[in-house]
Amino acid sequence: MSNSKKITGIACVFSNPQHAKTTPRGLELIYLKELLEEKGREVMIFGHKCRTNKDLDFFVDVCKLNEVGVNSLIIQLAPANFFGGEFSDYTLDAIKEIHHAYHDGVDICILPTDPRIKPVNPARVMFDRFKLCEDYIGTWDKIIEDSVYLFPGKDLNKFFGTERNYNIYKLDWFAYIFKKGVEFSRFVSGDEKEFDVIYYGDKRGSYRNNRIKALMPFSTKNLLLGYKEPKITYAEFRKKVNHSELFGILNKCKVSLVIGDKEHEDNVATFRFYEALASSTLAAIDINFDPNKELIKNERLRDILYVSNMNDVRKLSELYSSELIELQQLELKRIFNEINC
Repeated sequence: MSNSKKITGIACVFSNPQHAKTTPRGLELIYLKELLEEKGREVMIFGHKCRTNKDLDFFVDVCKLNEVGVNSLIIQLAPANFFGGEFSDYTLDAIKEIHHAYHDGVDICILPTDPRIKPVNPARVMFDRFKLCEDYIGTWDKIIEDSVYLFPGKDLNKFFGTERNYNIYKLDWFAYIFKKGVEFSRFVSGDEKEFDVIYYGDKRGSYRNNRIKALMPFSTKNLLLGYKEPKITYAEFRKKVNHSELFGILNKCKVSLVIGDKEHEDNVATFRFYEALASSTLAAIDINFDPNKELIKNERLRDILYVSNMNDVRKLSELYSSELIELQQLELKRIFNEINC
């Protein structure tokens, strides 16, 4: 295929790529594509053609990866889950096609976004589980080792719990997603709020669970959205919503708990941080999340947004005001102006 623009492909091995605003993974691809196009690249997503992507002309079957002639390829990570003990033919095709692309000299990058989803050799996984892909194991070891990691934090080894010399390109990726895709919420008065404090998200293990219990006050009206914890009896539970519906719930609350995994602390500012700053909730930032208070520059916000215990969170909910929401959103605009993408 002849084209004056360089072509960057995006692919995923263990999961068919999504291009939709309903999930964080889908948001990643929407704005990664936009970022690359701003840099003058043509972008194609390689996956399994199906009902949800059949009308997208930039979504191409992964078997055509090496026909297109991409100059570079970004791999979106996904867990190696085999539902019902079965694998997808798509995974086999992706392993093979990316193997050939590497040998053809295509530059490969990896996009790490979750400390629980580490880069693994998919050919080795398939061989160990199903006795398939043995011929590709050696190449995939080299792909994992040689790739450039597009990382939005300080320390990739801390993020993955490894000790390796990664080839890293610092990319303020999460901030870029929100700069392009977020709409700042209007102020909602305290009288209109249903809840004082919210925490939302999936179960992430005992460390984060203990931080939630340490910070969510007994003395406030609380909401757990998508996060079921029977021991937190002082919060109402509601089922998880699509990401596109999240701000409608956030804006019914005065304060949102900004808590990370141990791997995020003093390392990566997550979606949750940007979501809180853009909404009409005050961000109660766990001091462990940003112990040196580097993310927030405004002195008044630095004094009140960082929390160490549930009393700090309760006090923050009592301070909720239009002035603080305005300062918080101005702080997010400053961050957007300073990002490196």
